[in-house]
Amino acid sequence: MVENERLKINVGQTKEGTVAYSIVLKKARTAIYLGTIEKITLIRLLEDVVETSKKFPQAISQGIWVAFGQGELWVWLTLKDAAFILENIPLTEEEKQLALDIEESGGKITIQ
Repeated sequence: MVENERLKINVGQTKEGTVAYSIVLKKARTAIYLGTIEKITLIRLLEDVVETSKKFPQAISQGIWVAFGQGELWVWLTLKDAAFILENIPLTEEEKQLALDIEESGGKITIQ
């Protein structure tokens, strides 16, 4: 477990033996559990946000709203939160390959 002033990241293990993550929003006492696809999507999004904020600081000066599920939960993440998540939730080599496969297929992929 690691935490900053706004977030706590828990690391666990699934029944299948894979590493699982959850992000706890301290003030809201809400936990967001990340499956493989959610993790890849969030990490890719935050990488893009951080990169864009470096190139165009006026475009993303403080943070972004991120929707989870099908829009049931919206979370405000600061750029500091984004950096914290990226630092503490790494993609495995398998997840990086899956992310590339998803991008190459135009976002359409079947998980088996």
